[in-house]
Amino acid sequence: MKKIYPLIFIVFLSVLISPLAKSTAGKNNFLLNPNTIYNSIYASGAYLDGYSKSIEISPNPVVQDLHICNRSDDTIQKITLHNISGEQLKCFKPSDTKIHLADIPTGMYYIKIATDNGTNTRKFIKSES
Repeated sequence: MKKIYPLIFIVFLSVLISPLAKSTAGKNNFLLNPNTIYNSIYASGAYLDGYSKSIEISPNPVVQDLHICNRSDDTIQKITLHNISGEQLKCFKPSDTKIHLADIPTGMYYIKIATDNGTNTRKFIKSES
């Protein structure tokens, strides 16, 4: 019986924000996507989408360089940096395992790592030294 309450809550939230999500469709808005809400509620640490824990980022919080570690056989296709509003800020080469972030302001960000088996979204905090 305990497991049904979170599901009911998520359905309730999805119904509430559904018109809002439709009005912002195609704008890469992470915050109004019902699937993101569901995944964020069950997020563990920096994992948002639950797709694969074989791709890790460190350190978190980051001061200067963010390291991406791919512990799977999946090939990374694309790496993008997004702000908390979902706007894409930068795009990186798939071969980059060390991403220099000293030039971005402090705050919370998302990094999307697209592989041949899906997309992994991780959140991280950019802090000062």
